[in-house]
Amino acid sequence: MKHVPSDCATVTLVVAGAPPLSQTSFLAVAILVGGLPVAHYAWQGVWVSRSLGINTLMVIAVVSAVFIGEWAEAAIVVVLFSLGEALEGFATEQAPAR
Repeated sequence: MKHVPSDCATVTLVVAGAPPLSQTSFLAVAILVGGLPVAHYAWQGVWVSRSLGINTLMVIAVVSAVFIGEWAEAAIVVVLFSLGEALEGFATEQAPAR
């Protein structure tokens, strides 16, 4: 059975005729760019405060998705989580101080 791409970026690369290695490379770069700050905060949470937080869970989810070969899903998780964190930060800055 042929693998069916599940996200817009991968579909675009498939339609454009990009080889599978370049598709995986594109997704790996997206995971690294979006995931490094999350991994940094996860590391701090585990080693400094000795707690498992949402960042640690995100790192586990992304590493697990990559491990089973679901690069697109890992990239989607990273991008959506990073977007959510950015929106939360923006909303916090815009809220009136008490």
